[in-house]
Amino acid sequence: MKYWQIFSEITKYKDWAEKLMRQGYEYGRGEWESEYDDWEAICGEFKNMIHSSSHDEYTEEELHELLYILARDNEAEGLADITAENEEWLICFCEESFFSGENDVKWQLAVRIKYIHDRNTAEEFLKRYASDKNEYVQRRASIELAELPPEA
Repeated sequence: MKYWQIFSEITKYKDWAEKLMRQGYEYGRGEWESEYDDWEAICGEFKNMIHSSSHDEYTEEELHELLYILARDNEAEGLADITAENEEWLICFCEESFFSGENDVKWQLAVRIKYIHDRNTAEEFLKRYASDKNEYVQRRASIELAELPPEA
């Protein structure tokens, strides 16, 4: 069953971020995303979605909305940790991230690829991330690739 409440929380977050920008807030001032007061609500709804629905129920546009909010949580990485609790969602987000401009999603997922049980799938994702155009994604993926356990 598709879980809609997370999208309401994402909309609230986007409204808050847009309001900040209209007020002249400068992105370069630091980790502005972490100043949002309702991260707990986002995390709760995200966890409910990950544990109560299948990624197959969501459109590509909806999946990219989820990647958007996951990328914004790049300091606490709580949403990435929640994603790692469900291997199917983790694989889905890895696959979708290659069609996304969200570099902060890619490196967060690369760090959690070790939770994918199929070593070949994990290695394939890490190799793709290691050749990403973003240097930070490359570095994080290369570190994880070097630490990937050998095939049994």
